[in-house]
Amino acid sequence: MAGYDIFLKTPDGMQGNVIDEFVSFEAVLRLNEIGKWSLQSSGLTQCPFQPGYGVIVYRDGVPLLSGIANEFEVNKNEISGITDWKVSGEEDTALLKNRIIVPDPVNLDFTSASHYVYTGPCDDAILECIRVSGAELAREERKIKNLFTAANMSMGMIDTWRIRFGELYQSIRQIANENGFCVRITWDKLLGHNTAEVFKPVDKSESVIFSYEYGNLRSWKRKWAAPKANFIWCAGEGQGTSRMIVSAQDDESIDRWGRIEMFKDHRDISDETELRAAAAAFLEECKATESYQAEIIPVENMQYRTNWDLGDVVTVAPDQERFTAAITEVKISYADLTETITPTIGKLNEGILSPTKALIESVSDRVAILEGVE
Repeated sequence: MAGYDIFLKTPDGMQGNVIDEFVSFEAVLRLNEIGKWSLQSSGLTQCPFQPGYGVIVYRDGVPLLSGIANEFEVNKNEISGITDWKVSGEEDTALLKNRIIVPDPVNLDFTSASHYVYTGPCDDAILECIRVSGAELAREERKIKNLFTAANMSMGMIDTWRIRFGELYQSIRQIANENGFCVRITWDKLLGHNTAEVFKPVDKSESVIFSYEYGNLRSWKRKWAAPKANFIWCAGEGQGTSRMIVSAQDDESIDRWGRIEMFKDHRDISDETELRAAAAAFLEECKATESYQAEIIPVENMQYRTNWDLGDVVTVAPDQERFTAAITEVKISYADLTETITPTIGKLNEGILSPTKALIESVSDRVAILEGVE
């Protein structure tokens, strides 16, 4: 069974003292989404956390996550002297939400450029956005403490990105999703700092199979969700009757679910080919989703982080079916020296929060487009 060592992360982003008394640790790690974690304790030890602190978590001596704390709860019984506390927070990718990609990140001269522009492979573009907005190349006052970036790998297609006051995390997440890449921040144990990385999911669908027959699947839960849209009206540059409008549709989805229309504002695009590509990309985002949550049994040659990890493409085979997709979420629970790992295979559905999340994203998207055409 895996063992966990948890350390404080200090406000300067460094590894601090070990937290040697805790009752349980839980985490939800998500692909191209910000993961969450929580830590609980009960005993004579006071809560060691303060605002600005976080955690660095090792699983079997290997860094699992580095995170920031944003919620604290402490209860002390003065008679017994027992203190119960719970601290929860987010992975350090959440720090990227705190930066904006400005047109001139070096001099902050908004008269010199209307957009931040980068031309190159998409994975390099992601790292460069992080470098200039919060890591090595950022202005001193904008640097995220103890954050560095991995070396460019130049694996993706070359393109040009023009960004104007876009939130750093949402901007790089969009680039990653559109090009099949993943973004993460990992703790480098040897160098003692966080590293932002971009990687390509690995297809392990032939070697990693969760099934009762293989003895590694205890139970499973399947989820479906209807498409947000299967017919897209996409409007580009122009006004009134002169505005350029194209459409994209998913015939198979329309036959199955009925026609579901949605409007996409892209007034920042003046080229029809580019507008059609944007409509097709948005149609892909709106597709119906299917996923499996699997309660697994650890077996040899099928171990978490040794044989499979978040982002890997794997196969789940319940009831004689075979479903192949990326692992989009890993839930971790560790209590009483017992670890429970629950991966989700396939695209996540946010459930009852989905409409609210979609509305917020839609409003933010429109505001960003309006600002982008300035």
